[in-house]
Amino acid sequence: MLENNTSRSVKPYARKDDTEAMTRVRECREFNGEVQFMITDNRPWWISKHKPLLKKLSNYESMDIDRDDEVHCFPRVNVGLKRYHKELRIDPQKSSYSMKDFRDLLRSSYSLKRVKAIKMRDGQHEKPRLMIVSRKRSRSFTNTAQIAEMAKSLNFEVIVKEVVGSMWGFAVNSCDVLLGVHGASLTNILFLLQNAVFIQVVPYGGFALEWLATNDFGKSSKDMNIKYLEYKIRLEESTLIHLHPWMK
Repeated sequence: MLENNTSRSVKPYARKDDTEAMTRVRECREFNGEVQFMITDNRPWWISKHKPLLKKLSNYESMDIDRDDEVHCFPRVNVGLKRYHKELRIDPQKSSYSMKDFRDLLRSSYSLKRVKAIKMRDGQHEKPRLMIVSRKRSRSFTNTAQIAEMAKSLNFEVIVKEVVGSMWGFAVNSCDVLLGVHGASLTNILFLLQNAVFIQVVPYGGFALEWLATNDFGKSSKDMNIKYLEYKIRLEESTLIHLHPWMK
């Protein structure tokens, strides 16, 4: 509760300037005060300005971890990053770290030992692994079985992975090629191996969708040392023409 018997709730979404997306994000008070804020890389004026609000959201004093040299233990941690308008990328003017450094940190944190993708060579016995990201509702492949069979004929080991709510980046780290339709689940490319191949299928949807696909994942792949390929669905390949015959 704030002063004058008013209250404040939070919409947990990074794109605060995306009005359309924010309308679908629910307000929440997930922790009921049982959370401690840890702040880093912020100037003192920012902490002073927001301290009254942080006190209302937490039952504990905020921790400036840049100035705290003690060891603290927590049952779990939610980590947020500074927002950069280019998706899955780091502003080189504000940080000496790169996306490669961040990916190395993830791999180290989860003890993922494999680093580089397999290079296909004549006469090699080890098969590269292809993961197909499958969706059940919107933006789904209608020929997943045929795609898998073709990949196997090209000497790939094929895994079909269903999109679920939990993170499955560990499985992504074991594949050499990732194939999926544009969507939030493709953020798991953060776990892809160096020199892995990422194939993004862009649904039929015009310039806006193509722009999102390229800027969200296409350009960021280069910063991650991932080989990027893009396939744009043509109208005659889309099931939209069955749902909306007038589009023919």
